[in-house]
Amino acid sequence: MHIPGLDARKLLVFLNFKDQALKANTGLDLIKAKRLLSNYQHPSVSETLQPYEAAVYVLTN
Repeated sequence: MHIPGLDARKLLVFLNFKDQALKANTGLDLIKAKRLLSNYQHPSVSETLQPYEAAVYVLTN
């Protein structure tokens, strides 16, 4: 699938299949990452995923 404007960029996909919050320990600095997609209207701003949350980030250099 080609998404215009995403050439040569990396995507980070988070998926939480549990019914409780989950801390994602990526070791990456997500401060500059842009959230591209989420299934929550008000997603968390940290690396903690809400129950059954899915999120896709565009990573910047």
